[in-house]
Amino acid sequence: MLVGPRLDLHSYQEPLHDSTFSAQEAFMDQPPIETDIIDLTFAMEANSSLWNIIFEGFDQEVVLVSKFTSKEPKAINTLYRFGFLICERYKDCKVEPKNSGIEIRKSLPENDFDLVGEWTALMESVCEEMKKCVNSEEP
Repeated sequence: MLVGPRLDLHSYQEPLHDSTFSAQEAFMDQPPIETDIIDLTFAMEANSSLWNIIFEGFDQEVVLVSKFTSKEPKAINTLYRFGFLICERYKDCKVEPKNSGIEIRKSLPENDFDLVGEWTALMESVCEEMKKCVNSEEP
């Protein structure tokens, strides 16, 4: 035998609906969530295997990959222009245009923690500057 709360079907009433408030209006009154117009992610690639790293040490050639992406067409245009400038001025970087932004590949002769940190800090500051450029272009 199942025992549970007893429902009194005779006293059931429809919930009252206030015509001045709805869930949709409550959702629309919320401030928009701020998202970065340009996202920056990092990756590291190496030709060496785990075996090489164990027996030869961590001083292997690595490629630092910085991916700048956006969903906004203006921001993507800014990324393409930035990528063009990088190609013209820096011969040790490869810039690959993508549908949603650019990918910058920088080879380092060895996996040096300080160089990786400097490159990461540089790319983060560049990303902030590009965000400022995009935001200043908006009407």
